[in-house]
Amino acid sequence: MPDAETVSRALSDIESALRSDGYGLQVAVTPGQVLVSIEAGPSSCAECLVPVDLMTAMIQSELAHHGVHVAAGVLRITYPDPR
Repeated sequence: MPDAETVSRALSDIESALRSDGYGLQVAVTPGQVLVSIEAGPSSCAECLVPVDLMTAMIQSELAHHGVHVAAGVLRITYPDPR
């Protein structure tokens, strides 16, 4: 299983795009789970955040593109509470 730093590096382009819309991206790796948390900042654009299923597909694709292998069912995405 990859470590948090490896996952963060692989997701740097997504993190940059989220930051431009006022969001943050945090990565945590625990045994059996890779958790990617999307956090809303004070100036976040609620309409700019894609649905969680699309974000999950984007993150999986970006990880694969960078050769970071995360087994099915291991990746978990959390979104900010709706406003």
